[in-house]
Amino acid sequence: MGNISHSKGFLIAVSILSAMILWLYVDKVGGQPIDSKWISVPVEFVGENDVLAQRGLMLTTGQDVTVRFRVLGLREPIGDINTKRDQFRVTVDLTRLTTIGPHTLDFNVIFPDSVSARDYTVIDKSPQTITVTVAEMSQKEIPIRCEIVGEVPEGYMADLPQLSPSTLVVRGQQASINEIDHAQVIVDMTGASETVTTSTGFTLHSRSGEEIDRDICRVSTETVEVMVPVLTIKEMPLVVNLIESPGSTTKNVKIFPSSVMVAGETMSISTLDSIILSSIDLKTVMEDTTLEVPIPLPANSRLIEGEDTAQVTIHFEGLSTRTVNVTNITTQGELPEGQRVSLVTRSMGVTLRGPAEELEAVEEYNVRIVADLSNVNAASGTYTVPAAVYVDDVQNVGAIGEYQVMVRIRK
Repeated sequence: MGNISHSKGFLIAVSILSAMILWLYVDKVGGQPIDSKWISVPVEFVGENDVLAQRGLMLTTGQDVTVRFRVLGLREPIGDINTKRDQFRVTVDLTRLTTIGPHTLDFNVIFPDSVSARDYTVIDKSPQTITVTVAEMSQKEIPIRCEIVGEVPEGYMADLPQLSPSTLVVRGQQASINEIDHAQVIVDMTGASETVTTSTGFTLHSRSGEEIDRDICRVSTETVEVMVPVLTIKEMPLVVNLIESPGSTTKNVKIFPSSVMVAGETMSISTLDSIILSSIDLKTVMEDTTLEVPIPLPANSRLIEGEDTAQVTIHFEGLSTRTVNVTNITTQGELPEGQRVSLVTRSMGVTLRGPAEELEAVEEYNVRIVADLSNVNAASGTYTVPAAVYVDDVQNVGAIGEYQVMVRIRK
């Protein structure tokens, strides 16, 4: 009797379990359909920015429509759909529109890739169709302006901004885009000690500067790349490399301006202490003179103010000149064996410069000329060679000008 009761209980349990499995199967594959929660999706317009624009047309109403709908299906697919609501898309095809005016169009609900189409039906759509208005499209190109705000630190300056793109194409109805004069970006340079690079949005403005609603038109880009170079400011003295000689010293040279303010890339000017204008051999300057010399700026830098040239004034105040005839002429430089040199030039007038009292003390024997044979020592014939003038035993007197001596070299 106990065995029979145990057997009946087991059979009852098996029957209940079988009924539950069968109910779940029927509910899944053949039970009563259920619907999803409401799903809201903004409409995407296919062909608006290419096909429609190429035809010179544009949408003026209907662009911001959102469609609401529910999905009817079996329990398991519906459960899957409710977890993927943000993966739905709704599209409206504009590629067949060729005329202006209102148009009523159907829309297409696109389900997530993982949801099978045979498991659902779209119900309760709102709205049932999409109504858009098409108008003729005009366009124009406007400049993009950059407004700099904020303050860079002392010793730095913000250079002109560089924009990419520098212009913008706006598309819309003629009456609307006629109001637009320019686009504007804003860059904050507060505390910037190096170049600032940013990607930013912009606003549209009328000629008077009033901001214009972006919704009245379409634009060719949504962002602008902006680079604002930051330059170092530095005061740099102007100097001249002077080759001095007795009677011609740096106290005879003045530079105006004595320094300039330069703005440039930090790497270009941070290691420089001055700007060298030129090199001048003072003994080649025969009389008082003023030279206009270009200011050679460091790479990637510029003057903040002033002219790009400097005046170098050479004034031999307190100095006099005197010309003496010199016969003490010799040569220097070895000649190959078997060659000998003779002087064609036996005497030469030499101009000396120095304080008047010291000039008067110079005798002919104090001055000598030495001809340099280093460039002709392997030749033979008659040549003109450079010569140096030396004034011995007189401290502040020296020769000015350049001198040459004629020599003859023979084997």
